[in-house]
Amino acid sequence: MDICVKLSDITSNRALMSKKFPKDITPLSKMELLQFRQGISNCLFSGVTGICEDLALLPKEWYDEDVSCAFVDGECATGFFLVHMLPDGSVMPVLLFASGVDSKRNILNMLRYATLAASQKYEKDSSIIVRRHEDRTRKLAQYLFPEARGRAVNAGEREES
Repeated sequence: MDICVKLSDITSNRALMSKKFPKDITPLSKMELLQFRQGISNCLFSGVTGICEDLALLPKEWYDEDVSCAFVDGECATGFFLVHMLPDGSVMPVLLFASGVDSKRNILNMLRYATLAASQKYEKDSSIIVRRHEDRTRKLAQYLFPEARGRAVNAGEREES
């Protein structure tokens, strides 16, 4: 199920609209390609692809590099929040992942960073489409947007005979 919320719904959430986040949060635009690729490999090694099965094949420029960000521990990206702008101008989160001891805190900080960056880049009525593709994503979407209702998304494989 997808839910569609406006950016103003996200920026009105006090848990997400904070200007405080650690210096370890780095926008994709400031990441070196090798560091980005190593971080994506970490995601794949952990069994995480987000909503894109071809995560390893997508170029860094496919994501909105100003809003997408990574948690960089030393030289290694141990977390990502990646968003993609769709042809119709709406924005879709593609991957939210963090590994390590403080992974939950790092996820929250990446969400905060991206919310602030999006509020500075996009119009308030911009559509954000959240695909609730796994249990973690459903729970997070339910917590952040309890009133939002979704639309069914058909996915799967089809065999022709």
